[in-house]
Amino acid sequence: MNIMEFAGKFAIALVASILALFAISFIVDLAYGPTSAPVVAKKEAGNTEQAATPKTPAAKPETGTPAADKPATPETKPQTATPAATPAADRPTGKKRHPGRKIYLRKGACAACHGRKGRRAIANYPSIAGQDRKYMIQQIKDIMTGKRKGGIDKASGHPSHEAMRGALVTPDGGFRITDEDIAQIADWMSGLAPAKPIAPETPIPAENIATGKKLYKKCISCHGKEGKKPLRGYPYLAGQKREYLRMQLTDIRDLIRTNGKTKVMLPFVKKLSDEQIGMISDYLSQIERTKK
Repeated sequence: MNIMEFAGKFAIALVASILALFAISFIVDLAYGPTSAPVVAKKEAGNTEQAATPKTPAAKPETGTPAADKPATPETKPQTATPAATPAADRPTGKKRHPGRKIYLRKGACAACHGRKGRRAIANYPSIAGQDRKYMIQQIKDIMTGKRKGGIDKASGHPSHEAMRGALVTPDGGFRITDEDIAQIADWMSGLAPAKPIAPETPIPAENIATGKKLYKKCISCHGKEGKKPLRGYPYLAGQKREYLRMQLTDIRDLIRTNGKTKVMLPFVKKLSDEQIGMISDYLSQIERTKK
């Protein structure tokens, strides 16, 4: 065998050996997987664990980090403010949802004469918003039972108490509202702001106001200074309608109205002339209760 023939056979054997090694490596890979795969996976797993570690503290502030260490976000501010502040601002005051309001407007039909909030009474009917609660309860009951009577109202030509009694008492003598209804009406109405004085079309002479103020001094012990601070059970007089005040003083003087505490007033009122009653009414009607 010459050299060239030997070299050819050696090359063929070498190529066959290399192909055999590749074949063996391929078969092992199929059976067991790449030998480097576990190493890579281990490193990747290690990296994954290291990457997961910093994420855990980042999640803690959302669930357990004290609020002081965590800046307030626009989302958290409304959540803390709404429960405490909204009810007081949005919830209507007790007066708006007071059961007495519904009875006053519907069942008692009081608004027809005294106005929706007791401050805009028609004709010669009184303003009753902010009036003494106990006094209102007593007067409503006295009108319903017939204990309180009134003189002839010049505007209507009928006794001043007649319209109210007709609204609250049925033709056969039954009451349209109960004692509880009356208490609820008085409770609601007494909590409302009183009406402001009504300026007369013709200005009241200053001397009438001055004289009325002097005459009123004998009334202070029961109705308070300027008619603003009455004893419990007595009415507020400050800012009341002038004609209504005149009518009531006249009825008490003439023994037409005799209910309630009118007997206490009689010794003083019975000495008053129509002109003096008019001046007291002028004075009281122009006092604003909302001013101290």
